Amino acid sequence: MNSTEYKNMGLIPKGAYSLYDAEAMHGLPLGVQVVGRRLEEERVLQGMKIVEDALEACGRKFVPKEF
Repeated sequence: MNSTEYKNMGLIPKGAYSLYDAEAMHGLPLGVQVVGRRLEEERVLQGMKIVEDALEACGRKFVPKEF
């Protein structure tokens, strides 16, 4: 962690980066938020559909939990 990029980080990013372990975090859940400009709900829904189709194509289809 002696790179110039790391040295230029603030305290919070340095703390998060020092705890990050790609191997340990592999497979953990991920949240995705798709946002758009005002009155562009249809575009947001299209973006969400693209994400959903990509997940299904790689065998990781989203199935919502029922409460």
